[in-house]
Amino acid sequence: PAMPNLNEILEFMKYNKLSKGD
Repeated sequence: PAMPNLNEILEFMKYNKLSKGD
């Protein structure tokens, strides 16, 4: 299965937070 790396997910979440301006 094509599962993204946990690190990538964490980075994505972090970017999402930065984008939202948390």
